[in-house]
This record gives sequence, C-alpha cells and structure tokens, in this order.
Amino acid sequence: MRREAIEHLSRLFDQHGALPLDLIIRDARRKASPLHDEFEWDPRKAHPLYLRERARYLIRQWYVEREGAGGKLLRVRGMVSLPEAVAEDELPRRAYYRMDDALRRPHLMERMLDQALAELQSFQRKYRTLSELSEVFDAIDRLSVRKSRSRSAAVASQPTV
Repeated sequence: MRREAIEHLSRLFDQHGALPLDLIIRDARRKASPLHDEFEWDPRKAHPLYLRERARYLIRQWYVEREGAGGKLLRVRGMVSLPEAVAEDELPRRAYYRMDDALRRPHLMERMLDQALAELQSFQRKYRTLSELSEVFDAIDRLSVRKSRSRSAAVASQPTV
C-alpha cells in the first residue's frame, strides 16, 4: 500500500475515531481519494476477486467436531489453508486440505506447524506492547528457538553432495 494511502487512512481515523469498512469504501469511490487506486473498480476484474474471497469465506465456515483431551468434544475448523511446494522461480500458492489429512500427513503437518508459529510471531508483533501477555510471548520465543534448533539439526544431518 502506498504511503499516501496509509496517511489518508490515518486522517480518516482521526476525523471519525474509527475506520468502518463502509467509510473507507465510500471515501475510496472518489477518484481524487488516495485510496481510490488501492481498489479494483472494473467489475470484470473485481468479480473474480470477489468469488475467490467468497470461496475462502465458505471454507472458513466449515467446522467439525473432534474429540480432544479427556474425551471432550471440540469444534475445530474442517479445512486448513497451507502453502504449496513450488519451484523457486514460481509465485507462492496456497491450497486447502482437510484438517484430518493435514494432521496425518507429515509434510502437511510440518507446513501447518510452520504456519502456526508464523501466526504466533505475528500475534506477538501485533500485541508486544501488552505486558499482560509477556508469559505468552515468552512461550512463543521458546517455541521459536526450539523450532530453529530442530531445523538446524535437520540440515546438519543431511548428506552433502
């Protein structure tokens, strides 16, 4: 996003005290708005984007019940979005997998764990100013170190060619 657009969002926030999506879209409709070019206004291009977002929404609504610790039933997502393995010169892609499949297949489980750690680190960056969460952040740091050591050990054990 362009710096001008970010500054404009900041001004809108200062004026209104919050940023409801309808306010942002209404402002962006004006061609003179710094936000205008951040949106796709051509319906032929925007509609496929909307359909993809709607498909993501539908998948996010898919929940299943699974037995957790102590036999307690848990409501969990039925699908998980994970990065696909692609060649170095290709753009990254994602695909959806049944949660059960991802938990049973080691390569998918590894991707899911990597993604979970990245999301925890993102959470940590977002809320790092909340000292009330310091114990959670300490646990994330320990997990990051453990994962890093595990990766280093795996790389070191690879045969050299």
